Amino acid sequence: MKQIVNREIMVIVPTQLSQIVSVGKKLLLGETVILNLNYLDTETTQRFMDFVCGICYTVNGILTCISAGIYIASVDDYIDTAMTESKN
Repeated sequence: MKQIVNREIMVIVPTQLSQIVSVGKKLLLGETVILNLNYLDTETTQRFMDFVCGICYTVNGILTCISAGIYIASVDDYIDTAMTESKN
């Protein structure tokens, strides 16, 4: 059984494309991020998702949609482990 370590999860609600840099930095540092993209237009949302998907792919991370426009991005299996442990 894996031990779950207390970690912070950042909630980011971007309103412009320039905020993508801070999201990328957090993911590359190994932090888990919840993204609420509901305040972006369709084109900007697509660009944001392309960027986040690219980072997750590069660092072998996980991107999970939890609701319309809301995603969890994690660079390891922290989220999957936490969800599995909470069900037991």
